[in-house]
Amino acid sequence: MLGSLDFGLRSLAFGLWPLQFNKDQDQDQDQDQRPKTKDQKPKTMTALVECVPNFSEGRRPERVRLIAESIAAVESACVLDTHIDPDHNRSVITFVARPEKVVEAAVSAVRR
Repeated sequence: MLGSLDFGLRSLAFGLWPLQFNKDQDQDQDQDQRPKTKDQKPKTMTALVECVPNFSEGRRPERVRLIAESIAAVESACVLDTHIDPDHNRSVITFVARPEKVVEAAVSAVRR
């Protein structure tokens, strides 16, 4: 089943610092949540894995939308981008999810 899915997994766990957006926050307040020293760990950090599958479907956008929706339905999965190329009949959907959920999201896309 995964043979029809060409996906590459790259760990994005490094360098991701959650940002807090609060309009009421004082602009002078230090927004940087990165560790101040090498030994200090960030307060909150979520490991994410990026998956960039491409599908042999580029002429029916409704099918690509259904694939993207099936990915987004998996807990912690977030579709970042969808690219449809009707000339080459290919689509690429970029998404991220927690490591334990990324395979589930990729397989749900193939089932669609």
